[in-house]
Amino acid sequence: MKNKFIFFIFSSLLFVETLPLFFQGNHKIDERDLYGVINLYKPYFYEFYKEKPAAEPKTAMLLVQTIKNYYKSRGFFHTVVTYEESKESLYISISEKLPIVVADVAVVSKLDISSKIPFNQGDIFESSKFSKRT
Repeated sequence: MKNKFIFFIFSSLLFVETLPLFFQGNHKIDERDLYGVINLYKPYFYEFYKEKPAAEPKTAMLLVQTIKNYYKSRGFFHTVVTYEESKESLYISISEKLPIVVADVAVVSKLDISSKIPFNQGDIFESSKFSKRT
């Protein structure tokens, strides 16, 4: 019985359905970056022999949440990400909204630390700048 169960699990993995994945509505963040965030590689036009990026439909909600979190880390806190599945492909739709912009930078220190502050007035607020070391 145990051998049959193991055979069933491994054979079902061979027939996992993947659909081509496409992004819609992304203007500020490059499509190649979005594929990279979800660990997929989009081949360049001259790499016609490589497979197009594809994903399993059952992972669509996880992909949506991953892309939402990536947009938040890039300063787009109000981005709306949804997905739509058809018979032949999986579409992730992105409505970017406006990014959070740094309105003012105030330094309260006796030391001159202004060169260490990664933000300037008018910059898009990116949380990744907090972890960069200089």
